[in-house]
Amino acid sequence: MANPSLHPATSNSTTNMNQHPPTSTLKIAQPLPSVYAPPSAPATRHLYPSAAPIEFKQPVGASTTHSPSANALKATAIDNAVQSACQSEQLQFDADLRKLGRDQALHLPTPLRLRWFYLKQVKHANALRVNADLKELLEPTNEVNIISLVGMTGIGKTTIAQQIVPLLAKMYHDAPAHEVPVVYVKVPANGEHSVSWKALYRRINEALHEVLLEKKIYVSKADTVELRYTSRKDNTVWGLRERLEPVLENRNVRVLILDEVFHLLRFRGHAAIMDSIKSLSDVGNVKLLLIGTYDIAELVSNYGQVTRRGEIVHYRRYVVGERPGEGEKLTEDQVAFKAALASFEQLWPAEQVPNLQAVWYDWMRQSLGSVGLLKLALLRLAALQLHSSSKTLTVAMLKKTFKAKKALRKLEEETAKGESLLNGLSYGDSEYCGEQLDMMFAALVTKG
Repeated sequence: MANPSLHPATSNSTTNMNQHPPTSTLKIAQPLPSVYAPPSAPATRHLYPSAAPIEFKQPVGASTTHSPSANALKATAIDNAVQSACQSEQLQFDADLRKLGRDQALHLPTPLRLRWFYLKQVKHANALRVNADLKELLEPTNEVNIISLVGMTGIGKTTIAQQIVPLLAKMYHDAPAHEVPVVYVKVPANGEHSVSWKALYRRINEALHEVLLEKKIYVSKADTVELRYTSRKDNTVWGLRERLEPVLENRNVRVLILDEVFHLLRFRGHAAIMDSIKSLSDVGNVKLLLIGTYDIAELVSNYGQVTRRGEIVHYRRYVVGERPGEGEKLTEDQVAFKAALASFEQLWPAEQVPNLQAVWYDWMRQSLGSVGLLKLALLRLAALQLHSSSKTLTVAMLKKTFKAKKALRKLEEETAKGESLLNGLSYGDSEYCGEQLDMMFAALVTKG
């Protein structure tokens, strides 16, 4: 069966929840079951812009002269299924999927089961710590203006950011209609230096609901700054930034979140990049939240303004450690990881549920202690299971789920290098720790 597409559902639907459309172009825009059809809702200005529907691509062969093998088609189908389920953009029906329990989710078509599984967030110690740190630093009364969220690839940084956005929106719920207190933008990966910066400024502008930024001119009058329309079109990087800054001030932006900041590392020196980014935070005391992999660790750690005005929140993985022998006590990190694995087991989106905890250490080693990478691996395993005719797990499925040995080793080396760079630089990494910190605290709260 060809792969379906994840499209927002229409609000009027009468399709039975167990009925699958008979055509090879199953689209969830042709509607979801009526009990799951999301109600229409007004646009939320505080959240990042809603994404356009994401289509499942049909498997395509290497050429038109011969047909691809059945295995190649199936591999493409699985890749598309996982990619579609993992879209970070908020889709129309996501809110309704999050409300469903596992018993209800098992009645959904395969694409929505996988999306439901992806949307379910498992709470674990490291994620909770990062959430708490970001909430502290993003408080309006906190003087920190530049915050960097750094962690390994796939650990779940974007997920954390998207959880923070609605909380910030609630914090500024009483803002006037013309204000946009929270802006979330992904740094574009396209183009050379000038093209990429222009695209970034345009994305911020779109999130602020401004129009025709290229045809506005910057006018300074005494104590006020105005933007006026002109017939002259200025597409230069400097011109766009000059006109964007008063827009940030007029819209009273409190928090500007830039995701995938590593895309800017292709251009100029680190200091020049950070100077360009920092200029946005200087307008109206905007707080900047920069999100990226360890590729940006050197960028943010060596910039003087981060040291003086900012903090680095390190989203750490769990330390794998040695495999415990029979009867040996697990480390604190191993206990936390195993608990997360148990939660995923309870949410498994297929009728046949694997005993994930029986091989918890192997899952921990294969995901390098990252719950985010673990979830992606489990999602692929579930996709393989649900796309099989028998809906049962096989050894071949497990083999296709684990990362290749060399790829895993390379990722581990890159992660270890980034962790070493951030050691002692991250929020909460005081020189006092362990027993010494406990003794200081005891003395602090004890009156003589």
